[in-house]
Amino acid sequence: MLIFVGKRKQRNLASAFVGEVSAIMALIEEMNQPASDDEPPAKDAARLTNGLDHPDFLLPRCDLYAANAGKLDLFDAPLPSQLSHFYTRVASLPEFLRAHASPAGNGTASVEFEHILVEGEDLLRNLRPFLSKPHSPTFTRA
Repeated sequence: MLIFVGKRKQRNLASAFVGEVSAIMALIEEMNQPASDDEPPAKDAARLTNGLDHPDFLLPRCDLYAANAGKLDLFDAPLPSQLSHFYTRVASLPEFLRAHASPAGNGTASVEFEHILVEGEDLLRNLRPFLSKPHSPTFTRA
């Protein structure tokens, strides 16, 4: 019975991480979108260079990761290190954007966004097996 409790905890934690990682990725994708036609070209260029519309950008707090960092041992390697690396990179993103906010940044923010999105996709792909229960094949008399 203990195995089922561990699997349930693992599935619940993986499900929560999928939700938080997906939300973070959606926010980053939204920030990385090109401007609409209504926006002046100068503002669009500044946004692509800086990666933000305003310099006080803050990502939402990653409370789930902070509260469950001690439970990462429920997963086999390399998933705990991937989770840690993703959340560390996301936490350092606002500082990275401020450091590269000058016009000399030459799109480094867009490159960083792409790296985080690729890493997030890999993480979601590795969490997927924990979410779906394996179904046993059913045999029917047809």
